[in-house]
Amino acid sequence: MKQELEQVVAGVVKELFEIDVATELTRPEAQHGDYATNVALQLSKQVGKNPREVGEVLAEKLRTDSRLALVDIAGPGFLNLRLTDAALRGALHAASARPLQGQVVVTEYSDPVSYTHSEPTRRTPISYAVFCLKK
Repeated sequence: MKQELEQVVAGVVKELFEIDVATELTRPEAQHGDYATNVALQLSKQVGKNPREVGEVLAEKLRTDSRLALVDIAGPGFLNLRLTDAALRGALHAASARPLQGQVVVTEYSDPVSYTHSEPTRRTPISYAVFCLKK
């Protein structure tokens, strides 16, 4: 999903300003959205406009994307992007459900009753959960 959105933002920049730019999305604090980018700040010198004005133009175009529920401008020109619920569900189903597919994973768990201290008691449920996820 992140790479797709980076391509979308780069495409909007290319469409509006005819400039190729490497767009990087970062994860802001949850209250600010799902992704953030400073592409408006990068473009401001090349375009010769205030970064916030560049951000407004980009945000207006990005708001038409069906995957984005909210596009806000923060500070001097940061774009905060919030995904729709449908986009999040789609990303969840598209993600690799088995990232360890084909790899050997050794897990060890034991009987916590046979120990007199607490370490195996904590380790056993975690190891068993990893074992179950691998199955």
